[in-house]
Amino acid sequence: MVANNSPHTLAATTPIAVSSAGGGQAPQYRVQYAHAGQDLWRMHSLFRRREQAERCASELQKKGLAVRVVKYRICPSAA
Repeated sequence: MVANNSPHTLAATTPIAVSSAGGGQAPQYRVQYAHAGQDLWRMHSLFRRREQAERCASELQKKGLAVRVVKYRICPSAA
């Protein structure tokens, strides 16, 4: 691969292998938090199972943070 003008884009000079998950991609659950009085949400962690994300969110909430669990059905991923 050769970098072009953008630091985030590569031009392929060799074949690229591509794969796909049969039946689609499994959802991901992202736990996000914000400090009191702030509208800026930050990512804390990522889970494959909702129950794990909910447990993590509960622990953060006990520490006084505003929390939310966001379900993503389609997520960009690095190869």
